[in-house]
Amino acid sequence: MACGAAGGIAATFNAPIAGALFSVEIILGEFGVAEFSPIVIASVIATVVSRRFLGGEAFFTVPPYELVSARELIPYALLGVFCGLVSVLFIFSLNRAEDFFDKKRRFPAFLNPMFGGLMVGVIGLAVPHVYGDGHAMIDMALLNQMSWGLLGLLLLLKIVATSLTLGSGGVFAPSLFLGAMAGGLLGHLVAPILGPQAGPPGGYALVGMGASWPGRPTRPLRPFLLFSR
Repeated sequence: MACGAAGGIAATFNAPIAGALFSVEIILGEFGVAEFSPIVIASVIATVVSRRFLGGEAFFTVPPYELVSARELIPYALLGVFCGLVSVLFIFSLNRAEDFFDKKRRFPAFLNPMFGGLMVGVIGLAVPHVYGDGHAMIDMALLNQMSWGLLGLLLLLKIVATSLTLGSGGVFAPSLFLGAMAGGLLGHLVAPILGPQAGPPGGYALVGMGASWPGRPTRPLRPFLLFSR
């Protein structure tokens, strides 16, 4: 299972190292040479096959960002705190959705996915940006093509939509989405304060994706693990 998960992540995102590390940390929860070797082999081979048929382009469109000034480190530290708070809200929302569907439902269990899908559809009618894995929206955040208001709105609605679908039925792609939205939002907020030394908001979106934790914590609630890495 760990080898399959590593190969799937590596082939999908064209990221063999990330696929291997994801599998070791999330699936196995421990690091050892005996376990790590076959995972690396599966991850690399899956990437080679994927690149043969799909090409070697990066999964996301990332401009060449760089650190503008040392003062940027302050808002980046605040971004870590912000992502931690977002993780609290995300995990709380997931747990509440599960409680609702598991304990308080008044209809058969097989209707749960239908109800969750209906609620997500209602949200999508108003804001279709929450549909899917959010790939296009993440690219827009990285390219500085989204306003701070839209970033904040999508951050909240994606939490709700993901909680509904998971509670009625992986959070890898949604975690990247939330990290990008949180980072881009903070980048817009600190820009008026630091001016040109703040750097572009897309850089903060990229760091927010790196801060996001693409795994599902188990109870008891461990809120700061979601975005702690």
